[in-house]
Amino acid sequence: MEQARKDKMVGSSLDAKILLYVADEKLRQQLAAMNPNPAEFKQNNGVDALRYLLICSQVELLENPDKLADLQYKSESELMAIAVVNAEGEKCDRCWNYSVHVGESSEHPTICERCVSALAGEF
Repeated sequence: MEQARKDKMVGSSLDAKILLYVADEKLRQQLAAMNPNPAEFKQNNGVDALRYLLICSQVELLENPDKLADLQYKSESELMAIAVVNAEGEKCDRCWNYSVHVGESSEHPTICERCVSALAGEF
């Protein structure tokens, strides 16, 4: 990620989405448990630990490393592969994370789904 920042592909780490492949199936499943989709946010108080651990807006766990083949900012070994791309969606005015759900709330059109839930006191 630092090389992508140095080259100005991303500004801050929250501008990034991490693509992650882990060869070990058991470890990949453990990481998946730390990376819930937005529908699961309320089940875990809106905390998706993997993106916070990696300090980025999004993490996509991959079943195989093929999607990383043509990407510029990546690192690969036989055990894992990781790449940095631009995060998807719009930047939330409240938390600064990118989300494809910014703008869905008519009451709070500039914030993400997690922040809408937080302001509503749902977690």
